[in-house]
Amino acid sequence: MSALRITARDLSRIRESASNEPVRTQRNNKQDRLRELSNKRKEKWPNTLEAQRRMKYEQRRLREEQLEKDRLEVDRKEKEIQDKLRKKAIDNAKRLLFEQKDRIKELRSRELLSDVLLEQETQRKEKLKKKEYEKKRDAYFHRITMKKIQKGEVEDREKRLKRREKAKSFAKQQINQLAEYTQRHIERLIQDRIEGELVVEKSKRAVAEEREKVEARRRQARQNNMEMKQANERLKVVREKEAVTLALEEAKINEHARKRDEKEAMRRAHQKNRMENKRAAIQKMIDRATAYLAAMNDDANERLEQQVQAKRDADDEAARQKAAWRRKNWEACDRSRQAQIAAREEKKRIEKKKDIEMRDRWIAQCAALKEQERQERLDRRKRNVEVASYIVSQHEERKQKAIDARAAKLKYEKMELAKDKQEEKDFLEYLRKQVEDAVKLGKNVDAMKSVLKPKGLGQI
Repeated sequence: MSALRITARDLSRIRESASNEPVRTQRNNKQDRLRELSNKRKEKWPNTLEAQRRMKYEQRRLREEQLEKDRLEVDRKEKEIQDKLRKKAIDNAKRLLFEQKDRIKELRSRELLSDVLLEQETQRKEKLKKKEYEKKRDAYFHRITMKKIQKGEVEDREKRLKRREKAKSFAKQQINQLAEYTQRHIERLIQDRIEGELVVEKSKRAVAEEREKVEARRRQARQNNMEMKQANERLKVVREKEAVTLALEEAKINEHARKRDEKEAMRRAHQKNRMENKRAAIQKMIDRATAYLAAMNDDANERLEQQVQAKRDADDEAARQKAAWRRKNWEACDRSRQAQIAAREEKKRIEKKKDIEMRDRWIAQCAALKEQERQERLDRRKRNVEVASYIVSQHEERKQKAIDARAAKLKYEKMELAKDKQEEKDFLEYLRKQVEDAVKLGKNVDAMKSVLKPKGLGQI
């Protein structure tokens, strides 16, 4: 038997076909190297779709990171604000709770009493100072008033001397003014007399001129009356001429009215003749139409008899067709009755079959219901056992809860006692500080010390 020789290519092909894993050749390695170089070079290109997608994705990622940083910063600031508000609210609540305690309220009232006593003492001191100040001020103003009185008396004496000198001067001036007034009065009387004489002369001349004007007006009135009479006479002549003209016009109007009435009468007579001629023509037309209708009436009777005979023939034919239709309907009704009888028989058979099936289903359902009731009784018994065990466990749980509640109550009372002691200690410390501040301000602290109980009175 000769040895089988195969080439390297065939051996490689056999290995590739027999192996599940792909065999890498030099060509595959070269293709992979070239693909890797191409991908590395392609990654540096900025204008490819993949590079643009990567750029958009990177921009979106950076933008979202920036937005997330902004949101975190806003959340941090909001948290700081909320923490400040929460702390402020807690401090306010603690302060309100502290201020609502009875002993703090009593301390506040005692502090108010101390402030009132201090204010009263201050007011008394201010009142004494005010009295001293008012005494000094009254003395000062008294001295100033006396000085003013003395100065006023001196000024009054000087004013009286001045008034006497001025009165003497006024008396001399009045004597001089009286002499001047008397002289002016005499001169004015003389002037008034002269002016009166001039006025009388002027009045006389005015009366004479007025008399002449009245006489001229009378002459003018007489002249106007004469002219008015002449104008009236001329007006009468004109009116007589107008009356003659109006009479002629009235005669012409009457003549025209007479001619108009005659024409109206002739027109009415003409219209009456035309109506009579028209009525006669219409009557002739009616007579001719009546004769024509009478001639046509005979032909209509013959046509009517023919129509009656045709109607009788049509009725006979309709009766025969109706009889045939009734016979067909009766045969159809008979066939329908037979079909209904057969359908009723089939329906009875089907209903009987359904009754039998219903009976079988009812028997099976009754058996199932009985089995269901038995199962329900078993389940009810099981539930009763479970409920009984649950009630027992609830009873044990209530006992344990009562024990835990007593323990919790005892623990709470201990905590409250410790809290009361701590509050008493804090109150004494707070009261000590308030008393020290009041002593520094010079207030009366006896009312504040009365807030303490007898056991704590010696601690201040």
